[in-house]
Amino acid sequence: MTDLLNRLNELVLFKDVYPKMFMKLKKCGGGVIHLRCPHGVCVYMKFLLRQESARDHVDAILSFRKQPIVFISDIGSQVAHHGEARMKDLFRPNKGMLYAYTKENLALYEEGNLTPVSINLDTCNEFYSLNDRFHHKSKKKCAERFFRDINNCPGLLNVNTSIAEQHNSSMARDRYSVCLMDAVNFMFVTRASVHFHNVKMNNLYITKLKRKFYGKVLFDHQGRAVPDLKRN
Repeated sequence: MTDLLNRLNELVLFKDVYPKMFMKLKKCGGGVIHLRCPHGVCVYMKFLLRQESARDHVDAILSFRKQPIVFISDIGSQVAHHGEARMKDLFRPNKGMLYAYTKENLALYEEGNLTPVSINLDTCNEFYSLNDRFHHKSKKKCAERFFRDINNCPGLLNVNTSIAEQHNSSMARDRYSVCLMDAVNFMFVTRASVHFHNVKMNNLYITKLKRKFYGKVLFDHQGRAVPDLKRN
């Protein structure tokens, strides 16, 4: 693959022969896509043989028993449109946007007078596909991108939308050790690493509960920590 890229890079220099060739060539391989809750616990992981796309995100959403009310990614628009093609009203209303794509809202967007939107995560029957803050600033601004801006929802301002990117940097430290493994060993080691990290995050959460309720913590039938309020 490296030899082929080098040969193509040399051909790109001859503009009289290949005037419409790309200025820069970059190989795109597979990897690991992982979805995490705001606390950093990995709830979904998929190994890819090709470049990450909106299809992989929608596959994750459709695999859940209960769809998350707010799905945050760096390609919120692509995920919403692909999800609509896979299942009607997967994101509703307004195809997962905070505002309806109408002339009135477009005029308010141009004037900068759109009001923030409040989402009740407990009783909400709507599903949104929003953009994270990190990639929102680095992409071209448009009305639809603004309608998916998480900053327009005050209830989500404290959510760390870059939690997956932060864990990507930590997983990248192990890339040198696992890149030469075969597929089976790579998948096993990666899953084990994510599992141990989830155990660590859950133990930290249980420790915080014990400190908050003076060590009086019970566990339900699924092994989740539940404070015993009667003992207080």
